[in-house]
Amino acid sequence: MPNKQAKVDEGAEPETVQLELEGFTPLPEDRDGIVQLLNQLFPKNSGLHLGGIADYIISLENVGTIVKNCSEVTEAAATDADDQEDDDIVFSITTVVSLTKPSIAKCSVLADLKKFLLDLASKSESAASEVNAIKALLNGEASKKCALLLNERFVNLPPSISAKAVDALPAEIQNLKEEERPTDLLILTRGLKPENAGTLVYIQPEMEIVRQAADACLETKITNASDGDDPETVIYILMAVKMSSLPGIIESLADMP
Repeated sequence: MPNKQAKVDEGAEPETVQLELEGFTPLPEDRDGIVQLLNQLFPKNSGLHLGGIADYIISLENVGTIVKNCSEVTEAAATDADDQEDDDIVFSITTVVSLTKPSIAKCSVLADLKKFLLDLASKSESAASEVNAIKALLNGEASKKCALLLNERFVNLPPSISAKAVDALPAEIQNLKEEERPTDLLILTRGLKPENAGTLVYIQPEMEIVRQAADACLETKITNASDGDDPETVIYILMAVKMSSLPGIIESLADMP
């Protein structure tokens, strides 16, 4: 579990606080934490209403898991602002966002999300066959129903933080209404390609394994504004996998730390 340095008096030895992380159903009070993770995933210029997407995620019944701190603290420690903030931090979110016509009809922000993904595909320089396959999936061709799988966490945390949430997801998806239940999943992730290097470095290392099981995959370069002087170019990877492939993918990820 991740450690943090507690606030202590000047001159005292730093105290390491062990966080006990546990999965919870997303609730309205988790909205800001979910938005923070979505902001980490999507480009800064996406134009998406991330608060609206968070509201949709929270509205789902029995689908999705957030990971938060559940450690018990002493009465004295409980008054520390840092400890209270730790209890509110959403360390990861695992869920699906349906992009089917019935879902979009009920939640307009999903239409914007679908358009963003279609635009991402249109800007890709990947093979036309890969781009067209993902566009067809988004457009619901051949009776396909797709959803965007979200498995986002703080970048300095290992995949194991959300392992139980990912394991539970296939069963939770069955709680969706039949017309919103996906036949296929889209997975959006990010990577960096250092200058003069041909190797793509995945921000979430496990996504390299997921890509091996993908039915289609495209890459799109997007330049994000950064806090420094130079903008940052991020490679967004959009993968399509069959819903029936998800258990096998989860099994292949089981040995990751």
